[in-house]
Amino acid sequence: AGTNLVIVALVNGDLEKAKEAMDCAPRGERFDTLTRVDVNGEVLSPLYWAIRDGMRSIALFLLEDLLSIRADRHAYYYGREKLFKTHPDIVEVLCKDPGAEQLLDTLFDGLMWHSSAVHQGRLRVNYYIK
Repeated sequence: AGTNLVIVALVNGDLEKAKEAMDCAPRGERFDTLTRVDVNGEVLSPLYWAIRDGMRSIALFLLEDLLSIRADRHAYYYGREKLFKTHPDIVEVLCKDPGAEQLLDTLFDGLMWHSSAVHQGRLRVNYYIK
């Protein structure tokens, strides 16, 4: 409980502080840091907090970070499952928010993966939706 770098970034509406907070987060814990913070015993969503308070640049950063595919020697990391587990109504929330068009585009773009290899003039694409 208490304050961490993500909370400080959200309280101050500071995108650079949000980026610094994520630079410090280990890959294995990154999605937990992006999807939940404990504020004096109350668990909140940083993403919903940013959306609710109109911090579009921070919400955009959080979505992009969650939906980026990363890897190290041990595993691949992709926050799609964690996003939908912790935010099952994210599409509805973004559809109801009049200023969230860019966030909705980012969400849908982040759910698509395409191969860099072209085979017989075609490109393999996977689209993840729940």
